[in-house]
Amino acid sequence: MKTFSYTAHSKQVLGDMHTPVSIYLKVRDMYPQSALMESSDYHAGENSLSFIALCPLASIGVNSGIVTASYPDNSRKEEPLTQSFTVEKAMNQFISQFQVTGETRMCADLRIHHIQRSEILRTYPGERKS
Repeated sequence: MKTFSYTAHSKQVLGDMHTPVSIYLKVRDMYPQSALMESSDYHAGENSLSFIALCPLASIGVNSGIVTASYPDNSRKEEPLTQSFTVEKAMNQFISQFQVTGETRMCADLRIHHIQRSEILRTYPGERKS
C-alpha cells in the first residue's frame, strides 16, 4: 500500500477581523471543491477550531455499494463493500495511506469512529434494512 506524505501549514487569525465563513465565501468560487469545517460546540468560545480546505488531493466515496478512492498520483481504486470490507475499514485504510507533518497535526489525526453503528452504512448490495 502506497503512502503519501505531506506537510500541513496553518495560519491563526483573530476572529473579530475575519470569520471562517467570510474567508470561505471569498475562496469558494476560486476553489470549487473547497470545504469549511468548524467545531460545533457553541458554548465553549475558547479553543474553537475551523478548517478551510482547498484543492482536494485525494477523495473517497461510497456509491451503490462500491468504494472509490482517488489518490494524488492520479491512481484510482474501486472495491465493493462486503461483510469483511466495511465502510469503516475502507475509510481507515484510506486515511492510513496519508502521513501529515507540520505546524499542527490536528487535521492529520482525524479518524473515523463509531461509523459501524450506523444502520445505513451496514447495509450491503442485495440486503434489506429491517
